[in-house]
Amino acid sequence: MKSRLVLLAVFLSAFICVALGQTAGKKPLNHDVYDGWKKISGESISNDGKWVVYSAEPQEGDAHLVIYNTESRRYDTIPRGMNAKISESSDFVVFSIKPFFAEVKKLKIAKKKEDDLPKDSLGIVSLATMKMTKIPRVKSFKLPEKGSGWVAYQLEKEPADTTKKGKKNVEKKDDGSDPADEETTKKDEKGTTVVLRNLLTGKEYSFAFGGDYAFSKNGKRFIVATTGNDSTIKAGVLTLNTAKAQSDTSRSYVDTLAAGKGKFKGVTCDEEGTQAAFVADLDTSKAKQRYYSLYYWSDNQKSAEVLADTLTPGLPKKWLISENGRLFFSKDGKRLFLGTAPVPMPEDTTMNDEETAKLDVWNWQDPNLQPQQLKNLDTEKKRSYSALVHLKKKKFVQLATVSMPNVTVGLE
Repeated sequence: MKSRLVLLAVFLSAFICVALGQTAGKKPLNHDVYDGWKKISGESISNDGKWVVYSAEPQEGDAHLVIYNTESRRYDTIPRGMNAKISESSDFVVFSIKPFFAEVKKLKIAKKKEDDLPKDSLGIVSLATMKMTKIPRVKSFKLPEKGSGWVAYQLEKEPADTTKKGKKNVEKKDDGSDPADEETTKKDEKGTTVVLRNLLTGKEYSFAFGGDYAFSKNGKRFIVATTGNDSTIKAGVLTLNTAKAQSDTSRSYVDTLAAGKGKFKGVTCDEEGTQAAFVADLDTSKAKQRYYSLYYWSDNQKSAEVLADTLTPGLPKKWLISENGRLFFSKDGKRLFLGTAPVPMPEDTTMNDEETAKLDVWNWQDPNLQPQQLKNLDTEKKRSYSALVHLKKKKFVQLATVSMPNVTVGLE
């Protein structure tokens, strides 16, 4: 309650200062002032109650991050800081630093590609010294929910090498596609570097071609899926025991849970960091319909094992393990929740688009209008239905169905 009152007092004082400043200047209120109006976002207070952080965002322009010390009542402002998170031990603030709004807007008007736009940076501030570390071209970052001392972040793709000469003339395929474009698509599917950083020492562990990554809730385990590069680095799932790495820096404590050709997604850990799970498709064929399997690992195993697939008893017929379902452990670590889905109807690739009539039919009994249905089409294609596995007995149970798609599970 005390923390909430402190946070409220800070916001009220900031609001009053702005209001008094506007009154004193007697600035006329017209349409020109709208873009300068600011909203507060990302507000949070440290566990020890000594620090408050929030971002002030104008409707048009650059935001700024405010770090407020409730004891000294000192404000520190960081330009373009957003999405700040305070570490569990109240000693670091980690946040994104957005590129300049005007620069991005100018490039978008010039219709530059997304890859050519400026990227976010990662900011890390030590609250003891207020010293900031800045890391460029960071796509995302994560902190352990109930652990301290670590941050993980994923870098953006490396910018294209503009010093290379243009593409050589390559003969197109029979279907009219460009082999160079196909190669670019394959490269785009590769992951980018994921870095695990010790906030206290600055030591970093890099995982090349990283994809999904996660911490256990207590921060004692880190897990990451990699796409590999099909030559020197294999795709797979890696894990690091951060608790041991924190106390003994002579070893890396990185273990391989799975490796090989295929796709690995949805990595997750239980709260204690003693169990992990993910889904994987190890089929190397070019079949359009992909079938994923659920893999499980515990700290008394050397590698992960298949826990469920399309042949698992309890999974409805013509259903599969969904690559889009949310994967998580129960609070007590005894159950693993996953998503399943019916096998989709195969697409008819024998018909040419120019020879195929397209018709959208709406019925008055449909819950949504046709434009809304089209907008939600991709979401519906990725819809998954809740299921679980009792880990001790390795028993699979389907929870949600097509007729009862929404199921809420308890926290046990």
